[in-house]
Amino acid sequence: MDFLFKNYRIVEQQNINGNIVFVPQLRKFFIFWFPYMEMSVFPKRVEFETIESARKFLNRQIQKPEEKVYYY
Repeated sequence: MDFLFKNYRIVEQQNINGNIVFVPQLRKFFIFWFPYMEMSVFPKRVEFETIESARKFLNRQIQKPEEKVYYY
């Protein structure tokens, strides 16, 4: 049951070219996982060729301070 309390994971998937890629994901709701997205003109999910690179990315995201939002 330890997996129910994890908020981050890395999924191994095959991309459109047939290559194996590692996709870091974040749990935003109880059972729904969302990949990190690279926001540009056309949003694209973040993919890495090695699991070590994906782990480094997730560690940076976990250690990043939360954004402060001010409403007026």
